[in-house]
Amino acid sequence: MPNKARQSKALIKAQARIQGMKNNGASVDLGNGISLHNYVAKTEALCQKVESYNALIQTLEQTRQDIAQAEQDLNDFSEHILLGVAAVYGKQSKQYESAGGKRKQTGGWVDRN
Repeated sequence: MPNKARQSKALIKAQARIQGMKNNGASVDLGNGISLHNYVAKTEALCQKVESYNALIQTLEQTRQDIAQAEQDLNDFSEHILLGVAAVYGKQSKQYESAGGKRKQTGGWVDRN
């Protein structure tokens, strides 16, 4: 199951508040580091982290798909190898069995009397 990109409610709320303060032309500085400038900086820092996280998720999803394709390719190749061994040596051969094939049971009548 692929991971979903992350959204941050805190980031969305902060961006809306910043936009509202900028629209009012307010230059908020309440002292002790509580200012619009610092609010914007913290918001941008979180935004970068969310974007980085989402990029990693996208990379992981692509890698997952690449692995699935490589597994399918390997399974197909394994099947071709086994079929090739069967064609050259037969399905009753030790070579076929050592390549991972299963010998057919020799069919014969069993006298139970």
